Amino acid sequence: MPIETPLPPSAVASGTIQRYLRASFGLAAVLPLALVLALSFLSYQQAERAAHERLERSVDVALENALKVFESSRQLIGRVNDLIGDRSDEQVTAEEPMLHQRLNAFVEGIPQVASINIIGRDGRILASSRFHPPPAQVNVSDRADFQHHVRKVSPVHVSRRMAGRVNGEQIFNLSVPRASANGEFNGVLMLSLRPGYFAAQYERMVKSDPGVAISLMRSNGEVIARVPAVPLDTRLPHGSPLQRAMEAAIESGGNSGGNSGGSLRAVSTIDGEDPMASFRTVRGYPLGLVAATAQGGQVTEDDEPGAGFDRWRKALEQLESPVPVFLENTAGGDHAM
Repeated sequence: MPIETPLPPSAVASGTIQRYLRASFGLAAVLPLALVLALSFLSYQQAERAAHERLERSVDVALENALKVFESSRQLIGRVNDLIGDRSDEQVTAEEPMLHQRLNAFVEGIPQVASINIIGRDGRILASSRFHPPPAQVNVSDRADFQHHVRKVSPVHVSRRMAGRVNGEQIFNLSVPRASANGEFNGVLMLSLRPGYFAAQYERMVKSDPGVAISLMRSNGEVIARVPAVPLDTRLPHGSPLQRAMEAAIESGGNSGGNSGGSLRAVSTIDGEDPMASFRTVRGYPLGLVAATAQGGQVTEDDEPGAGFDRWRKALEQLESPVPVFLENTAGGDHAM
């Protein structure tokens, strides 16, 4: 039977030392990587929180502006309603020269208002702040906002963005039914607002807070005004996450009488981005305001593909992290980040 010869103490010690050295080298390689990953994750979370707070601020400022505009618009419509009372179409037509002057004086110096119009029961423009005499060839009886009041769906309607039938200017309408002595349909008071006014406000906001896309939308997802700009008739698909959330918040806000909103993250069906988004409802109207991150967090021009990356780097350099955070282009495309 073979006899086992014990290893000398020096060999045992040498093997133990080697095992400790291998373990130490392994830890030396893994621990810094784990630390970098952990700090990178924390930095990412910090950047996410900062972006969320930025969106919340932006959408709240846009909401304040919208509330002021729509409140003043309702007051303007109220003044016109008081002016004409429950006059018939024939009476309004007979007083058209005087009404044109009064309507024009009402809207003078209000940049967001394109015109205010008194619409007859048959859809004709009976009197207008902008046109005298009103264009006889224009009839709006086929429009959704006019039909909304014919069917008495609700007392206030906000239309989609459209091109005006007289001069082609982009507008959207805030409308209410005209007063009636017997409760029958008596035509519509239609205030045409300029989407460009809202876009100009958002443009100023974006300049001081780059990387944010701001939109005013109807509850069905139709875009009324947006920066960056989008084509006419752009809308969110019905049932998309943002459209569903916004529609539910508008319904909730209508029931409670206040503004409501929320935040979410989903792939945008407008520009294909994967933005964070914060939204608010506009109290009393079927409208929502959305502030979302744009192009990976920053808005850049097509001829400046590195600008967004540089802005992200500057933002991350301000984070309180002693370990560098590495950014990698994983989105694909020449201008991706």
